[in-house]
Amino acid sequence: MTKIVVTTPTGSVGSRVVQLLVQAGARPTLLMREPRKLDAELAERVDAVQGDQLVLDDVLRATGGADALFWVDPPVDDDDPVAAYARAGEHAAQAIIEHGIARTVFQSSVGAEKRHGAGEIDGLARTEETLDATGASVTHLRCGFFFTNLLLDLGALEEGVLRVIMPPLGRGFLTGQVTRETITAGDMRGSNPRFTEEAMEQNLAIVDRVREVAERYGATPGQVALAWLLAQYDRVVPIPGTRRIERLTENAGAAGLQLSVEDLTELDALPAPAGERYSV
Repeated sequence: MTKIVVTTPTGSVGSRVVQLLVQAGARPTLLMREPRKLDAELAERVDAVQGDQLVLDDVLRATGGADALFWVDPPVDDDDPVAAYARAGEHAAQAIIEHGIARTVFQSSVGAEKRHGAGEIDGLARTEETLDATGASVTHLRCGFFFTNLLLDLGALEEGVLRVIMPPLGRGFLTGQVTRETITAGDMRGSNPRFTEEAMEQNLAIVDRVREVAERYGATPGQVALAWLLAQYDRVVPIPGTRRIERLTENAGAAGLQLSVEDLTELDALPAPAGERYSV
C-alpha cells in the first residue's frame, strides 16, 4: 500500500485531507503532537506518529518509507515565525531527500510567489524554495487570503493599503525582556538584522522609551505596544505569539489600556527600528 504522510492532521485543511484519504481507502500516516486528539473511530483507520514538525528526528521517523507527503508548516508562536517556517521547510526537504519521497504537496499561500515583502508569508516562500531545491515533484497550493476580512478595512483598501501587523511585539523586543545576553547562540533572532550588536543598541533605546510610558500606567512595555496598535485603526487585531498562559493574560490586558493623547503622540514620534525586518 502507498504510504502517504499528512502533517497538521487536526487542522482545518489537514483534517479534511485525512478524511478524503480514508474515504478513498488509504491508510495515511499522521505526524502530530497529540495523537490522543484523534476521534476513536478515525484512530483505527490511520497510523499516528507522535512528533513535532520542528524536530527533524520526528519528521524523519514519520516519513520513513513514504511515497507521498502533504506538508503544512505548523502554527508557531516563535518570535520570528518566518525563520520558524523556514526551519520546518528544511526538515521537510531533508525527509524528501533522505527517503526519496516521490510526490509532495505543500499548503502555501498567495503572496509566497513574491518571495519577499509579504510578512509572515515570506516564511512559506522560504519553504517553497527549499522544497523546490530537492528536485522532487512538489506542488505548492497557494491558498488565498481570507478575503472577507478585507471588508472590515475598506478605507485602507481604497488608499491602496493592506494592513498586516506582524509581529506586533517586534519578536519580543517590545516586551522589554530582550537584552544582548538573552540572544544566545541557538536563538534564530541572532541572524536578524535588528538583533545585531549595533542595531540592538539603538533599538533597546526605543524600548526604554516605551518602558517609561508603561511605568506611568503600571503596565508592561508589551502592553503599551499592543495598546498603541489598537489605538491606530478602527479594526485591528494584533496577534502576538506566546508559549505561556501568563503572557497570554498579560497581552490580553492591553485591550483595556487606554493611552492618553500625549502618550500616543510621544510613541508616534519614536524613530523607526534600526536594521531591516528580515535577512535577505
